[in-house]
Amino acid sequence: MREAADPVLVRWRGADRAARQSADVLLGEHTDPVAALAWILRVFAEYPGCFAAAARHVGGHWCLVAVMIHKGRPEWMILSGGLSEDATENAVRFFCQTVLTEVSTCP
Repeated sequence: MREAADPVLVRWRGADRAARQSADVLLGEHTDPVAALAWILRVFAEYPGCFAAAARHVGGHWCLVAVMIHKGRPEWMILSGGLSEDATENAVRFFCQTVLTEVSTCP
């Protein structure tokens, strides 16, 4: 079981494959929510060590976040409204830590 420590978050843009493989959380940018959803599902398939993925609209209008709490069953969160890259990153970290804390305290 993962600890609720600060997850290693890597922004997709500009990161090399090694950085992406070491990430607990990958954060990408998209213009289309359907493409964002497909990207998140691909992240979980291609980077099995990654327990969360987030896809932020390039203009900050929305962000779709998924945390894989059980194999094949993610917990989802949707953010909306003027989201800077830093605000998105902080929200994603908080969501991941919250989900992991809840899961680790379940009997």
